[in-house]
Amino acid sequence: MFPILKVLISRPNVRLGNTLMLTPLIRELQQRLPDARVDILTACQDSDRIFCGFDNVDSIIQLPRHGARHPLRFLKKLKEIAKGYDLALDPCPRSRSSRLYTQLSRAPIRAGFISDSKPRNASVAGVSFAQAPRHMAQYPVYLFRQTMQLIDTTDYPTMSLSLAPTEMAWGQQQIQQFFPDTAPGSPILGFYPRATGAKHLPFTWWHSLFEILSDTVPNLNFLEIVAPGMQGILPPSDKHGRFSSPDVRQLASVISATNTFVACDGGIMHLAGSTRTPVLGLFTYTSPSTYRPFNCPTSYAMPVDVTSLAHVAARLGTQITHSSVTNATDRQLPVSNVFAHAG
Repeated sequence: MFPILKVLISRPNVRLGNTLMLTPLIRELQQRLPDARVDILTACQDSDRIFCGFDNVDSIIQLPRHGARHPLRFLKKLKEIAKGYDLALDPCPRSRSSRLYTQLSRAPIRAGFISDSKPRNASVAGVSFAQAPRHMAQYPVYLFRQTMQLIDTTDYPTMSLSLAPTEMAWGQQQIQQFFPDTAPGSPILGFYPRATGAKHLPFTWWHSLFEILSDTVPNLNFLEIVAPGMQGILPPSDKHGRFSSPDVRQLASVISATNTFVACDGGIMHLAGSTRTPVLGLFTYTSPSTYRPFNCPTSYAMPVDVTSLAHVAARLGTQITHSSVTNATDRQLPVSNVFAHAG
């Protein structure tokens, strides 16, 4: 077989979590095809920041979010797809547009899933989705392995932003600023209390959870991740910190400096699950086996409703007590200009 030196990943999705779940495939390609350069077709506005930590990623082909409103920009981006790929992967079992863009790539090897949403297509090598692993972050790796006729194992790369040591040191510095009077070794619980639609848990539920944890975990500090333009749900104090940024790498760097992170299923949960911090994902109706945090062995997914308060508090209390900041870095590393390029 000819060498594969140029790879296209077709995933024109706007969501942060879905885009982060491509990172195991990027890591797999780093290991299996170390000389290959990877382009990613996406509609996620955070893609540049998500993939900038990977040396094998070459170009981000950013589709306009509303292509019909920007037809010239959209067509210009599509022309970039037909520039000589050796392998094109369509890792989503449902998206019809990702299949179309894979076909347009003209790569000699074009592969995608055969599923109820995507029938077999003569121009794309089909891989049955029926035997794919359950987690969405594993789908792309499974597709690649099947396409290349590699032995598939249960050993899959985890999600990761590939944060640099300087980025993690910057996150540690922010934590020190939030809690300057905290005794060394005091645990820090990071959390994001917002979610869309039925994924959301009432803020009163979160307040009750924090009251229980404050009583049961000595010296516990709380760090809330707040979306830009939104209000936090805990008042600032020496035990309550807040951090907000439009930059996903800044958010991840701060999250990486916490002992444990808790959030409902959503983009911020997956962002936390792209660091080495243990994550507790709360699932009200989506599938934990498909969307659970996919980073370290101590991360956990828990189906919940408003009556699950005691169970969540017990699980978090155990996780906080037995966890440590596993990705602690040398706090003397230079951090002043780590994010000077961030918008």
